[in-house]
Amino acid sequence: ARASTPPDALARRRRAPPPDWWSARALPDTHMTRFLEARVRRRMRELGGDAAGFAPSVSVRLVSCVPQKLRVPPVLRKHFVGRDGRALPESLRYESRSVVLFQRTDGQDLM
Repeated sequence: ARASTPPDALARRRRAPPPDWWSARALPDTHMTRFLEARVRRRMRELGGDAAGFAPSVSVRLVSCVPQKLRVPPVLRKHFVGRDGRALPESLRYESRSVVLFQRTDGQDLM
């Protein structure tokens, strides 16, 4: 016969995440997202009406920031030069970012 696990042991294993785990507030904010959030809220207040009432429920968060490298095709390197007159590099580094606007509705953050 198999030994069964007591119910209280199962409950301890399946601890619920913190209440704000699945919310925009749980995501870190950055200088850029604070700036964007302030601009969006200000514009909503400027529009007035219903938009002004919803302004406090809006939040902007950076959900992805991945360093990337773009290979510059040889044909571009052949025909174009940089500002300083030197040849273009073989690759350009950049960051691919995903910025999302959330609105809190009925206790849930919606994208």
